[in-house]
Amino acid sequence: MSGQEGRSAGGLDWRQLALDAALAADERKARDIVVLDVRHVSPFFDCFLICGAQAQVQVRAIGDHIEHALREGGHRLLHREGYHTGTWLLLDFGPLVVHVFRDEERRFYNLERLWGDAIPVPTPFGDPGGRAAGGGGRLDSRAEVPYNDSQVHSDTGDDGE
Repeated sequence: MSGQEGRSAGGLDWRQLALDAALAADERKARDIVVLDVRHVSPFFDCFLICGAQAQVQVRAIGDHIEHALREGGHRLLHREGYHTGTWLLLDFGPLVVHVFRDEERRFYNLERLWGDAIPVPTPFGDPGGRAAGGGGRLDSRAEVPYNDSQVHSDTGDDGE
C-alpha cells in the first residue's frame, strides 16, 4: 500500500473518522476546528484534527466526548497524552491524531504553521479550517464534502516522469 492510499481505521475512511471526531468536538463547543491531511508528510498517520477550548475543563470535556463518540463507532484509542494538565490533549486513533488545545497553548504551538505542508481538508463548517476560516455552522458528518486527493503531492520528489 502506498502512503497515499490512506491507512483506514477498521475499513472506515480516515476522512469520515476525522469528520466524526470533528462533530464530537463541535458538540462540546470546540473552537476553530481544523482538519489537516498529512499523508504526504507523515508515514505514521493520515490526518490531524486540531481544535481549541477556552479552559482546561473544556479541553478535557472535548477530549472525553471525542473518545466516547469514536469508541461508540468501534474505534480504539491507541494513546492519550496531556489529559491531566488540560492544556494540550493528544488523542491517537491510528490514522487520526486529535489535538485539543487551550486557546493560549494553541496560539503558542501553532501546529497549523508547523505542519504548513499539510493540506486543509474541507469540512461541513464551510471553508477548510472550519471556524478559524470564518465558518461556524453545525457540523453534519453525513454532509457531502468535496475533497480532491490529487491535492496530495507525490513524496518521491519527481514530477511523475
